[in-house]
Amino acid sequence: MKIDIRPFSADQHLGKVIELLSTSLGDVANQQTFSWKHLENPFGASPGLLAFTGDRLVGLRFFMHWRFTNGEQTIHALRPVDTVTHPDARGNGIFKRLTLEGLDRFGQNKLVFNTPNSKSLPGYLKMGWQRYPGSLDYYYSWRTLLGESLGSRQVFLTPKCPQTLPRRTRGPAVFTTDRTPEFFRWRYSRGSYRFATLGQEPTALLVYDLERKGPFSVLRVVDAGGSPEDHGALVRATARREGAVIVRTVQGQGGGNRSPPALSLRRGSSLVVTRGNEGLDPLSLKLSFSFGDLQSIL
Repeated sequence: MKIDIRPFSADQHLGKVIELLSTSLGDVANQQTFSWKHLENPFGASPGLLAFTGDRLVGLRFFMHWRFTNGEQTIHALRPVDTVTHPDARGNGIFKRLTLEGLDRFGQNKLVFNTPNSKSLPGYLKMGWQRYPGSLDYYYSWRTLLGESLGSRQVFLTPKCPQTLPRRTRGPAVFTTDRTPEFFRWRYSRGSYRFATLGQEPTALLVYDLERKGPFSVLRVVDAGGSPEDHGALVRATARREGAVIVRTVQGQGGGNRSPPALSLRRGSSLVVTRGNEGLDPLSLKLSFSFGDLQSIL
């Protein structure tokens, strides 16, 4: 089968891309979702490569722009994401070809990372990717009734992203996603996310959603911004306000905290793989991810 690789053009190829994506992703593959994810990303529109046989689109691969910062230095990154090969064209090496050609075209001088599942992980490792050290562990914790005092500061809950946002502060050696106000509003504009802020001029921000586990309401911590010293108190205050008795958090390499919370139960984990480029060794960087950075919507 003769395969022709072409760069994606929204004007020329959008309809065919949505049609092929829908063969793999079903109803979630629509133009609105694609535009949000790949065209409206504040870090930049996603480049993509398409595989054609004649005029028929048989494969695609997109690469999201991402950005990390430690408050002093910025690292531009690329994350290979949506990939589909038409069932009629499988077995022709399209996935590997699109991935490697895309990284050669778009990934130079960038940190490249991805969050594969157990099925796709072996393919990445065969192409020379490496596991980023550590794992991102998900814990369910029973909410404690006691917590740090908030003093006179109020907690505000809203289903809309606040206009005034604090910036996440971490040690200068730790790189996190560059959580600008534009990023927060873009990333969490879709879905059932809620927001909690601490204080009129907020010192801390919590992005969360709610789920049920049997008879219990669970507060799932998705992301956070502002002062880490205030995050624990804000989580507990939000859980009390929402009537949640269990809190789900990310711990370990991605959560910034090295030890599990008290009265907690580990429930799953994620991993990150990276690919080095000349002059940039991802394993030498201290990267920290939130649950929101790794959700399957991305």
